[in-house]
Amino acid sequence: MTTSPSRYQQVIFDAVASSRQPLVIEATAGSGKTTTLTDICTRLAPRRCLVVAFNKAVAETLTTRLPPNAKARTLHSFGLAAWKRQRPDVVVNPRKVDMLIEAEVKAERLPPKMSYKVSRLVKLARTHGLVPNVPDEQGRYLGASATAPQPLAAAFGTWVMESIMPDTQDAWGELGARFDVLGSTPIASLLPHCRRVLHSSIFYAHVIDYDDMLYLPTLTTGLQWHVDADVVLVDELQDLDQLQRKLVTKIAKAGAQFVGVGDSRQAIYSFRGAGSADGKTAIELIADELSATRLPLSICYRCPTSHLTMARWVEPRIEARDGADVGTLLRYGDDGVLCCDAPHLHDLDCDCLRGNEEALATEPALYQPGDVIVSRAKAPLVKVAYWLLRRGVKAMILGRDIGQELHSYLISHVKYGETVSVPVLIERIQKSTAKLVEAAVRADEDVDELTDRRDVLVAVLRQSGRVDKAITALNEIFGAERRLDAVCLSTIHKFKGGEADRVWWLDYHKPDLESPRLKHEWQRREAENLRFVASTRSRSFLGLIKSSSFSS
Repeated sequence: MTTSPSRYQQVIFDAVASSRQPLVIEATAGSGKTTTLTDICTRLAPRRCLVVAFNKAVAETLTTRLPPNAKARTLHSFGLAAWKRQRPDVVVNPRKVDMLIEAEVKAERLPPKMSYKVSRLVKLARTHGLVPNVPDEQGRYLGASATAPQPLAAAFGTWVMESIMPDTQDAWGELGARFDVLGSTPIASLLPHCRRVLHSSIFYAHVIDYDDMLYLPTLTTGLQWHVDADVVLVDELQDLDQLQRKLVTKIAKAGAQFVGVGDSRQAIYSFRGAGSADGKTAIELIADELSATRLPLSICYRCPTSHLTMARWVEPRIEARDGADVGTLLRYGDDGVLCCDAPHLHDLDCDCLRGNEEALATEPALYQPGDVIVSRAKAPLVKVAYWLLRRGVKAMILGRDIGQELHSYLISHVKYGETVSVPVLIERIQKSTAKLVEAAVRADEDVDELTDRRDVLVAVLRQSGRVDKAITALNEIFGAERRLDAVCLSTIHKFKGGEADRVWWLDYHKPDLESPRLKHEWQRREAENLRFVASTRSRSFLGLIKSSSFSS
């Protein structure tokens, strides 16, 4: 990073210093977003600055870099503080909803087999800002009577809550279908139980869990928001979902000067509610809501010029820093043979170097400790990870949570106490996935995540040979943090925000921008964004490879 501000940074610094107008900074990959936020805080001293980070890890990192007049917090800590002012007696219990569901099961109001699905739907309802109604028929469905009334109408206490999503069967069904919760269970069977648990969760508002920290203060009307700062700066605007955006706009309207920063070309979380159905990004939605001034931050200080030339196929505005190296950019073909050493100048079909059959992507020595391999899908990562491990190359896949989710989905196909063979379990997973894919196609939804999950589990089961060994493998190969003594494999989503000297882009031809699956503009834009993120992770070397090269 240069010691003197770039022309873009100087315009931003001048705007923050001269006006209280809300400001949204449209950054790009490697443009020094964190440095810019830190410099804003330094230049505004002694004014008090509050930087709102996307998660706790980012907030802790920011804390070590911020000047004395600034502090970092997460949205969840901000929401918790607001709710404590409303309810000073509040206590945090991460198992709140689990305990409510256990009570429902014990009272024989909820069939045990529905517990998991009800828990998932209640979580999704809260993270999407759905506040329940209290229809009369719900009480009748659950056995309410004059002598045994159900405490549904009292659920809101004296507070009024506003809902982002409507409390309709269609809305609940959409959540259940989009996140693969329903299976063969009709939403109509689950809905009364979901509403009851959600009502109870709101009623017991003096006990909150992680989701409540955003849900309750954000949607409760009349809540007084107190911002202990003169300037509020919010990072990663592009990743904010509906509930988080609503909270950010409330913070921005609480009296402090607002500065937000994000990169619309790194908006790859539409499936979590970041963005809108009409294709607007979270950054655009927040800027419109606040009538904010929008300023660019377009110089990339990370990538060589060859990588940026390719990135401009998606985002023409990204610029190279002064004196940036050309770097190395290589493309290998389906068979692993080196095809081109300048695909940014030629194209992704160029075979100008073909003929040197010794230059292969399948040479294990090419993959060095600290290298990162990124891919749109998880299944190719598992395939290549096993390929590397069999050849003595240390490898791990980033994302312990991914491994845990795969583990949960795998064991959901095994009955309690049952011993099942690998072929039988594979058949069950394939059949259940086929049903989910069929439903997703009918609903005009993306099926890639469904088929990818199936392919990963089938690969791990076949490689392990036994179900118990497959479960062990899922727990061992997936890690929470990148290891520098090994080759790290990661989805593009997981490595967003990351960088490395050497990066391999696995299956660089995906997502296919011409795919008929991209029926909507937002789907195409997100596919473009994934390609942009993948092409801007490397500081020096970028190798384009295909999983078809890595046979067992």
